[in-house]
Amino acid sequence: MKKLIGELLFLILVGVIFLVSLKTIRNLAGRAEKTSVTVNIDGASPQIFPKIWQGFGQGGEETTKIIAPVSGAVAELMPSYIRIDHLFDFSQVVSRDERGEISYHWEELDERIAEITAVGALPFLSLSYLPPIFSASNSIISLPSSITDWENLIRATIERYSGRNGKNLSNLYYEVWNEPDVFGKFKPAEYFSLYLAAAKAAESAIDCQPFKFGGPAILGVNKTWLNDFLGLVKANNLRLDFVSWHSYGANPKKIKLEAGVVDNLPNFNSFRKKTEKVVTEWGSDSEMSANHDSFFDASHTLATVGESFGAVDLLLAFELKDGLDPKGNQFWGRWGLLTHQEKGSLKKPRYAAFTLLNENLKYFLPADENGLNVYGLSSTDGKGNFVLFLTSFPYSGANREKDLSVSLHHFLPGEFEESVSFFGSETNPESNLRFQSSGRTWQKSFNLKPFTTAVIKLRRLSPASTRIPAEEEEPGNFAAQIIAPLPPLVFPLFDGYFSNQEDGEISFSLRFSQTGAEAAERFLFESRVSPSIRLYAKTRSEGFANFLDFVFEQGEIKKSISLDIGDWQAGKWYDLNFTWSNPLMEMKMKINDREVKESTGANINLSLGKFLTVGADADDKNFINADLDNFLLKMNGREIIWENFN
Repeated sequence: MKKLIGELLFLILVGVIFLVSLKTIRNLAGRAEKTSVTVNIDGASPQIFPKIWQGFGQGGEETTKIIAPVSGAVAELMPSYIRIDHLFDFSQVVSRDERGEISYHWEELDERIAEITAVGALPFLSLSYLPPIFSASNSIISLPSSITDWENLIRATIERYSGRNGKNLSNLYYEVWNEPDVFGKFKPAEYFSLYLAAAKAAESAIDCQPFKFGGPAILGVNKTWLNDFLGLVKANNLRLDFVSWHSYGANPKKIKLEAGVVDNLPNFNSFRKKTEKVVTEWGSDSEMSANHDSFFDASHTLATVGESFGAVDLLLAFELKDGLDPKGNQFWGRWGLLTHQEKGSLKKPRYAAFTLLNENLKYFLPADENGLNVYGLSSTDGKGNFVLFLTSFPYSGANREKDLSVSLHHFLPGEFEESVSFFGSETNPESNLRFQSSGRTWQKSFNLKPFTTAVIKLRRLSPASTRIPAEEEEPGNFAAQIIAPLPPLVFPLFDGYFSNQEDGEISFSLRFSQTGAEAAERFLFESRVSPSIRLYAKTRSEGFANFLDFVFEQGEIKKSISLDIGDWQAGKWYDLNFTWSNPLMEMKMKINDREVKESTGANINLSLGKFLTVGADADDKNFINADLDNFLLKMNGREIIWENFN
């Protein structure tokens, strides 16, 4: 009961904080007038969707046990990487005896690394700051008195955590320093002295697992500073696996714009193909703000991730956990997704935004937002299920409610379940409904309040718009009915489309409503890579004879095989099987026990496109009049689709 009361009080407090923080946002004083916004999502342009948002950073709020006290909540975020700095000053890694000999002490830093791996993440290590004994002035943000001491320390660190004789961790990131333009106020050449020594250490580290090495982690994209640094790296032929910077600002497009600046730097050209772009800190404001405790930051997070897709390789949000307020306040405008454990480890709205992002599916779908301050983030699993996030984030301009219209083009026919909920300061009940889709566009209209995200989930229950009993004596056994004007079956093939297609198989059972002798040109299935590259099966009449053709067209090249179907009987089930193999250079077709095959030749590469239409051609024309059951598609020996319509 105490926990429940605490959570209720927290939600009320978050709402109050959010309302107060609105008053601090510039240019949000406009009347709550509605504006109309249209969002168009392209369901036919999937892109592999790496989870770039699953990186996080933790600042130096405490010197010991940073992640462990909130490990459960952090693990729920499914972090891929957690970045920490203050490696060498907080953990007291280095000591020097009276003879001047250096010793390394890893116990404390080992604990910090163990905290990270315990929640399922890998460490992203900011090689900072300077051990005080390395500085003539005892400063942690100065250049070292001995660059050799620095080089040896970096080598020892890499061998400790990536070395097979150390912690043996693969795919760690090592980033040289943290904001050298701020902490140390280093010019590019000064910072480069640190980077050069660290790069030599990385190259000379012995018996290590693969790791990534880079920098410079500057604050923002200072074109001159960054280009000068890249020029020095290039001139000295040094390793640079990633280029990094920190990005703070309310504009959700800021990271994408900064990445474009980096791409266009003259000295980045030689790195472009092999060097990642990583934002190792990001948020709405580099300064403390009440927005960090409100739905302002939650909306900013969802909008920014959608805008940053394709521009960068990894984002590390700053930060996981608040430090303690000296005045004792629970919320004090700190950047954490969680309050400090002594203040309840409460999950702020931005934390919830990241849990929503983890509901994204395998393929990103591009969205065109024809309206100010509405941001779309859409995905699909390539099996007919969709997740759509539509966020109203009026960081500038009038604070107006939106009349939002969203359209998902190249949608699929079939039976679906739709759920709509709203994530924001005002709670709204989730709406659910089932519907039959017969067209290729799904549409929805609703009101969207400022700093609120509409969460829409579309789950495909069946690819068939209509099902009928497959056999009267088998209750519960259904088949898909395909007859115009009902839509055909349409299957997305994204899993196969993004792989090398060596061989494939399509099989199903078919019950025609007419005899084989009555069959005109009707398509059993078709898939198009392009208008001139297509794989299909169709019936064909030639004089008094009737055939089933299995055809692949590639420009002017056409390969086909045929079987006579003049003896087909209406209302009888037939088992059909179509296979092809590019390595064996052959295609086969089988109807029950009859089989035909033919060589395709060396210049033919049979392949499927993004979609497979079954029961008609790819333009939803030339329908068969039949029932279909037990549909199977395999690619490269792997089952992609199995559907029995029950």
